[in-house]
Amino acid sequence: MLTTIIEPRLTDDETAALKGYHLDDSAYDRLIGLDESIEGYRSDGTRLLVVARGVLGTSICEKAAHALDTLQSPTYNRFTAAGRDPGGRTLRINRFVKNRAGRVRTRTDMIPAYVVRNLRIGDSGIVGYFDPSARWPFCRCAQWVRDRPEDWSKVIPLAQEVSKAFEQHVPERYAEQKRWIERTNPAWIIPGSVFTTITVNKNFRCATHIDKGDLKIGFSTLVVIRRGQYDGGHLILPKYRLAIAMTTGDLLLFDPHEYHTTSPFTGLKKRFERLSLVFYYRTKMEKCGSPEEELGRAKAAAGRMDMVALER
Repeated sequence: MLTTIIEPRLTDDETAALKGYHLDDSAYDRLIGLDESIEGYRSDGTRLLVVARGVLGTSICEKAAHALDTLQSPTYNRFTAAGRDPGGRTLRINRFVKNRAGRVRTRTDMIPAYVVRNLRIGDSGIVGYFDPSARWPFCRCAQWVRDRPEDWSKVIPLAQEVSKAFEQHVPERYAEQKRWIERTNPAWIIPGSVFTTITVNKNFRCATHIDKGDLKIGFSTLVVIRRGQYDGGHLILPKYRLAIAMTTGDLLLFDPHEYHTTSPFTGLKKRFERLSLVFYYRTKMEKCGSPEEELGRAKAAAGRMDMVALER
């Protein structure tokens, strides 16, 4: 594996100005190809990324991809990562409002369907476990995980392999994340891993964004599973004018608090899929109680807010 220093090519302000925009291949000067394994550091000695080729089993990747075929997740809640609406505005979450009785009611935090159609950005959703938020003040399991336990069981081995590769290639960040895992209730951890959550993107082209909600002292772990033939779909780090090509079995570990985006990708309509999976630990998961305690919090929240069924 080649070890190298990666110098910035844009200033922080120049990079931040790209937030919410989709970038094309002109946004990078160097492409790390499929035959290159690289460990990249910033000039101050901090680790920026690791590109590890062929460290994940192809069979495990394909089984996970097949299981995730049952996940239907229209992209209504990615906001900055989804890009800008037809008027050029960054998509935002609607605020809480009160009804006439004074009860707090949440307006939808989803991107309007017409915006999704116009952006043509694919599907993106989350599986695994969620930490508390202003809208949902309790820990919970993703509905797909509850409804599809057999499919979920086929994704877990991939999470375990990614976790092992994380430990091997970025041991200091892995150790920090493991400390958080050790003080988290096991009910909210993907078994045998240091992750709680997976973001699943199906033919989703991310606009320029920084990840939020993940553990800052951890590291982002990205897997791309190619199905069919397509061109492009590289991850771009615009500040460094650098792009990384990915294929099934590869693992990219990088600092998710650097702005990143996805280059355009094309293939025969309905004949390909670029499936990207991001494994991470959600920051507030250590605050989660037992499932029974969280169900009690959910029921209490339901008494204060106009929320739909919390228990199936």
